Amino acid sequence: MKNQIQYILFLILLLAMAFCVPMAAHAQTSNFGAGYFQNQYIFNPAMAGLKSTELNINTAYNRESTSVSNGAKTVSLTADYGLSDAVGLGFNLLMDKIGALSTTRIMGSYAYQVKLNDDNQRIHFGISAGGIQERFNANQIIGDPSDEMLYNFNDRKMQFEADFGVAFQYNGLTLQAVSPNLVSTLRDTEKTVLSQGTLVASAAYKFGFGDSSNPVNVEPKVTFRSFKGTKSIIDAGANVDFLQNTINIYGLYHSNKSVTGGIGFKVLDAFQISGAYNSGSDGFSGATLGSSFELGLRFFTSRR
Repeated sequence: MKNQIQYILFLILLLAMAFCVPMAAHAQTSNFGAGYFQNQYIFNPAMAGLKSTELNINTAYNRESTSVSNGAKTVSLTADYGLSDAVGLGFNLLMDKIGALSTTRIMGSYAYQVKLNDDNQRIHFGISAGGIQERFNANQIIGDPSDEMLYNFNDRKMQFEADFGVAFQYNGLTLQAVSPNLVSTLRDTEKTVLSQGTLVASAAYKFGFGDSSNPVNVEPKVTFRSFKGTKSIIDAGANVDFLQNTINIYGLYHSNKSVTGGIGFKVLDAFQISGAYNSGSDGFSGATLGSSFELGLRFFTSRR
């Protein structure tokens, strides 16, 4: 009992530190819908390899509407595997392009799970390490492409980076906090507009009802995202899965006055196809964010 209390106090301390310490992070105010429910490892290394011997490979493509000039395009590829009941491994690749600026982020992850007691209480710790490379495409810049400042920017080497995440699970309850880009924060490195976020934290609770042989599962979730130089965003919504977890739908309302809706289908007990749409927002911090659509594919398997 004493050890259990110590673990919970340690988790509360980590969550408090995450809320109080400013961190640099990927700062697009739109996010992958898949990151909220389907593939939470996108944002939190502690969620890598949650299930022993299960392999998950996820790809996702998010694009701002074509009516927006030089709209953002983001591609994500993740793979995670539960090496055992306690250890998970992961790989996370993110390629983002907005206007003339392209960002590539490659990270490897290690997660460790601590079981507190026999009541399904677990604390997950995760760390990712890798590099970030930013480049300007000279062909898409209005001005002098031979400008020395542009040349020096593109001549920079890939920057080493690390993320830290923590999660607490108790039956249907999941609490998470993530502090990304720790190296840049400790060095107080100024980055481009794509890297000015501060924190991602969330709370969710999953419960089921209906026929025990074919229940309907509902998972309400609230997420807090903060950004350097602009307003924070609160996301609130829920995911619902049914027909033995083969179909899921979800919806989210964001405090920047946008809405996200998505749907997913499992096929052959090995693939999940998903799609999502975000309505965009007007007047957010003096700017307009265009609507965006997202497509995702997940492959999963586990040893018997």
